[in-house]
Amino acid sequence: VKTHPADRSRGHAAAALGRALDFLRDEAGAGFGLLVCEPALVGFYLRLGWREFPGTLLVRQHGATVPFTFNRPMTVPLRDDPPADG
Repeated sequence: VKTHPADRSRGHAAAALGRALDFLRDEAGAGFGLLVCEPALVGFYLRLGWREFPGTLLVRQHGATVPFTFNRPMTVPLRDDPPADG
């Protein structure tokens, strides 16, 4: 989600995320949501009910499984509790 600076603090991103999570839970049957964000945005997502992921986020890159360290992973429960490790 990206909001133009002139339109921030109006609830647009929160509303869009809420609708997306409703779709993922109700239509796609997703158990939990996962996102990665810049450290400066962690507080925003915490206020929306996301949690910092305490484990190591693993990704597949160039055929190898490696830790994802570029940004901060966060999760939100939808139907199930998110995993606590990588």
